[in-house]
Amino acid sequence: MSEGDSSLPRRVDARAEGQARQMAVGGDLNADTINFGDSIEAQRQILVSDINPNLPPRKLALWVDRAQVQAELLKRIDEQTKLIEVVALGGFGKSALAVWATEPQQAKGTPTVPVNFAKVPSFNSFGRWVLQELGFLMKEAVPDDQLIEQLVYRLKKKRCLVVMDQLEAIAEAEDRGTFETFLDYWQRDGQTSTVLVTTRQRFLPQVEHYLQLPGFTPDEGATFLQKKAVSTALLDGLPRLSEICNGHPLLLNLSAAWLKKTKENTLDEDGLDFFKKLFQNDLDNPEAQVEEIFERLLGELSETLRRVLLEASVYWISISLEMAQAMQPEVTATGLDSLEAQGFLLGQGDQWRLHPLVDELVSKKRQESGLEADAHGKAIEYFQLQLQQETSSIQDYLECFHHYCERHDYEAAYDVINRCYSWLNLNGNYRILVTVYERLAIVRQGDSSISRSSQEKYAETLNRLGLAYCSQGDYAKAIDFYQQSLEN
Repeated sequence: MSEGDSSLPRRVDARAEGQARQMAVGGDLNADTINFGDSIEAQRQILVSDINPNLPPRKLALWVDRAQVQAELLKRIDEQTKLIEVVALGGFGKSALAVWATEPQQAKGTPTVPVNFAKVPSFNSFGRWVLQELGFLMKEAVPDDQLIEQLVYRLKKKRCLVVMDQLEAIAEAEDRGTFETFLDYWQRDGQTSTVLVTTRQRFLPQVEHYLQLPGFTPDEGATFLQKKAVSTALLDGLPRLSEICNGHPLLLNLSAAWLKKTKENTLDEDGLDFFKKLFQNDLDNPEAQVEEIFERLLGELSETLRRVLLEASVYWISISLEMAQAMQPEVTATGLDSLEAQGFLLGQGDQWRLHPLVDELVSKKRQESGLEADAHGKAIEYFQLQLQQETSSIQDYLECFHHYCERHDYEAAYDVINRCYSWLNLNGNYRILVTVYERLAIVRQGDSSISRSSQEKYAETLNRLGLAYCSQGDYAKAIDFYQQSLEN
């Protein structure tokens, strides 16, 4: 693609295409919205670059009802409680519970808008995504305070269930305060719709919004282990193992995987003693217990599966078999299914992603193993191949840019984003431009050793930052970057 080409080819799924068509024909596009040519699909594609609308799937074969908490959650939603905050440690099943909560609403025809925050979207993207799914296309340049007002107004006007899953991911985000302002505004003035938050840490001070998700009871844990094909001749053996694991669903899943590898799915007294000793130092820290069993299971993996698990974790997005094979060509779908069965991956159709808690452990192990640079290099090769296809998407450019930056190859990162600069600029995606060019500008700042070519690219980076900030109405920053560009 040349720099002047604004017709970036797009990869759009059938659902997105159908919704876009519906909005283009019958959507409520008014003075508060923007309507330029093919802007609906342009906006959808950009939003999807940092919005993940897919919550982890609820596996019916392994689902165990938690009667008390599910009844309370359903009651609050049916009563149109405006704000619910489900809190639990990582791996306790918050996301699966949220998926369960959306199903009866969808059956009744109530619109549901889930957002998975593991990818840490900006508030601007989150707000515009929700409004877009409700039929309102907003300009990116709309200030956050006006976006909050529009969100609250539209959610009050029509019944909807918005799910903000894994909200703890924004704890260190620059715009965390904006999300908190929205939640505060909604808890004061919201009505009609329900906003369901799942998080490891509480964001809301109001106790009436709080719903603690406990682990499995001993009997629930026993049911889960039975669904994982674990058997025992011990009296109360499975409930006892559930208690040892504090009812932690992910820990029980990993423990079941360990029993399958070592005990042919059978729990005996030696097995119970093994888990007691394994977890005895972390009785009050389920996440540390997960790390203990994770380390043992990782050591049991074949070299191919261990490497693909560690290397594929550098991807930002859910992985396909093709993406996994870019890391380890010999890996198969059966191998990825095996990683899912052991609790390392979560599957959704022909895509897989790391369980959020396991992701932290895998990333740490990847860095310790010295695989970081090589894995990013393989990701670059994969996305460069995608950019040669007619069906390449803006996501491919942004992913390729990210991996070049992780490899500290900033000239190549500049060249990749330069190929889609005109498209991003013409479609008004100034926040994305600010994000990518600020990432380039920070690493080049004060570096007098770069080549003349790199210096020219650095000056153009500063100039484009100025243009992006000017387009957003932040003229002070725009002038500052224009000045820096002239000085370089």
